[in-house]
Amino acid sequence: MIKNIRFITFFIFSFGYISGCSTEIIKKEPVPFIINIDTTKISSKNFRGLGFEWDARNYFNMKIDDNDYKMIFERAKWMNFKIIRTMMQVKWAFDENDDFITSSNEFYNLTKILDYCEENEISVIIQEWGIEPEWLNHNKLNKVDESKYLDMIIKYMDYFVNKKNYSCIKYFGFVNEPNYEVGDYQRWKRGFEYLYNGFEKKGVIPKIKFMAPGQSNNDEWFKNSINDLSSQIGLFDVHIYEWKKDLLVGGIYYKTKDFISIKDFKKENREKLFFISEAGMRDGQNAEINENIDSFDYAQFMADYGCQALNAGANSVLAWMLDDNSHPDFQWGAWKNKQKQFSLRPWFYTWGLFAKLFPQGADIIKINSTSIDLRATAALYKNEFSVCVVNNSSSENFFYLKGDVLNQKLYYITFMEDNLNESISEIEKKVLTISPTNQEMKIYLPGKSHIFLTTMRIK
Repeated sequence: MIKNIRFITFFIFSFGYISGCSTEIIKKEPVPFIINIDTTKISSKNFRGLGFEWDARNYFNMKIDDNDYKMIFERAKWMNFKIIRTMMQVKWAFDENDDFITSSNEFYNLTKILDYCEENEISVIIQEWGIEPEWLNHNKLNKVDESKYLDMIIKYMDYFVNKKNYSCIKYFGFVNEPNYEVGDYQRWKRGFEYLYNGFEKKGVIPKIKFMAPGQSNNDEWFKNSINDLSSQIGLFDVHIYEWKKDLLVGGIYYKTKDFISIKDFKKENREKLFFISEAGMRDGQNAEINENIDSFDYAQFMADYGCQALNAGANSVLAWMLDDNSHPDFQWGAWKNKQKQFSLRPWFYTWGLFAKLFPQGADIIKINSTSIDLRATAALYKNEFSVCVVNNSSSENFFYLKGDVLNQKLYYITFMEDNLNESISEIEKKVLTISPTNQEMKIYLPGKSHIFLTTMRIK
């Protein structure tokens, strides 16, 4: 017997059957959407987890103090993400005489983040942001292939990896979105090769892997990196901000598949990881603000984004970004800035639960979809499993959850409306449980909603 679960109130359910028409209408149900937790069908191994961009650039100006850090760390622990990307700049570690220093406010806050990651076994991508935009210039250095600038980076990383012994730093990226911030591929390539050789001489490599190219909206830059630098690149990354209309027809799935196919064209790259190191919505965005960031629509978007990226084989996805305190005049975070009481946004819960319930080291299960409205991904982690399902239709929909592992209590939570100003404890009260009585359940999902089901404790 199939177990039916409805994640809507009786009032809503009943309303759909109220009609002034006497003619019986037979509703044709769509092709069943089946999520089969089949431990033999793994679409992706070497999953490194879902995480955030977490930058300390503006923490000093925002007066982030020890009490604030305590709250930030508590939220991070609740989400339990195991990977982040964080920015570095040479001017944080070199004074006007180009002497290496560790006394700047930005350097202090960067090391606060690194210390937290070291203590909590969180993998770090450290991203040197570049030097060519004016706000990144240092002592008239303004070209990424200048040896003086590159030697500064080498000294910087030597300090973190060999002097401070940060084992949490796993990956290094050279220049944020170089297709925009440099524009000249050959100049970036010269800087990359100089750095790689310098890292090798200092023993920074192989302790860390060089991640590249980190471009945005430029496939040619990615292809050129594959052709020229595959022997030096340890893993590949891109930035993808997607339009809502394109996401709804599987845009992230197909783009991720395409990038991985380009990467894998060279046999030497097939075992190398592929990261989406910046992820977000393209609608309503500029460098400082996304106009949709406070809406439930953004949470729904990120749930769908994660499902598509994982099903396509991405090894990690980093959401842009953790909080509004990171950069001046910034409104992209999972929560607002200190002046706005660090208020949580709806997508905090979506991405936070995604990170918590799809942990680093999990196997991503292949989910075959015949529905344009329903999207799903699933993960196995040791003896536990988690599922995320997104219903993009405005109408109620359903899916079947099947599998031999459906023999233990499941926790679930459904998101279908804004959760503005709700605390973590209030959200946790919405977590429900069910004990499957067989190996198949029919689950109804309200229109424009997403759900997490898991054997792991959410609280």
